[in-house]
Amino acid sequence: MTTEFQQRVYDAVRAIPRGETRTYGDIAEAVGSPGGGIAVGQALMPLTFEDNDGVPFWRVVLHDGEVNTAAAEAEWPDAIARHRRMLVDEGVAFTNDGRVARLAGRRQASGGGRSSQRRPVREPEPCWKHEKVQYSCRDCAPSR
Repeated sequence: MTTEFQQRVYDAVRAIPRGETRTYGDIAEAVGSPGGGIAVGQALMPLTFEDNDGVPFWRVVLHDGEVNTAAAEAEWPDAIARHRRMLVDEGVAFTNDGRVARLAGRRQASGGGRSSQRRPVREPEPCWKHEKVQYSCRDCAPSR
């Protein structure tokens, strides 16, 4: 059973066109809950790749373009890799450091839990874990 808020979130996420992404904050604004990005994440948390009720939750990413999914805790690192692969298959471009290209320049606005330090950009290289060559996968590429 879903709550009214979850249903509004699901409807907003279903409206994201294939090949595009939105941030948790964008979805919160769309459902009339500005500043409610964490609540949006919690609403999407029960969804899995196999049981998602037609809600393309993989199109919702963090403010700075980093891919994130609640499934990651149970399936790490496979869930994040699968999440990226689904977005790439839809035509979403990524930077070498694994962020959605159109959002990669953004930084955390205020004291969030993530570091605001810029990650080094790596050159593209084949990812041994995935079926096709793609930009370096942070989860699979050998550490430097």
